[in-house]
Amino acid sequence: MDGELNSPGIIAFFNDFRSAIAKGVFADGSPTKLAQSDGLFKIVDDPTLAKYAAAEAGDAVNVRLPAEYSRAVYS
Repeated sequence: MDGELNSPGIIAFFNDFRSAIAKGVFADGSPTKLAQSDGLFKIVDDPTLAKYAAAEAGDAVNVRLPAEYSRAVYS
């Protein structure tokens, strides 16, 4: 990692890495050999997955929603 080891440097490194995946090349022009964004998160029709989803939906758990105006705080 050539960047600074501080918050802005780490964020810049991470964003450069994400950009490399999206473009298929690193900043120096070399190929990433990583999965490209056009191949990520594609939805395919899979009968096995559909059967699994249907089985899971049949086992649905009754969920009681929180009271109106309630909230959770994550820190």
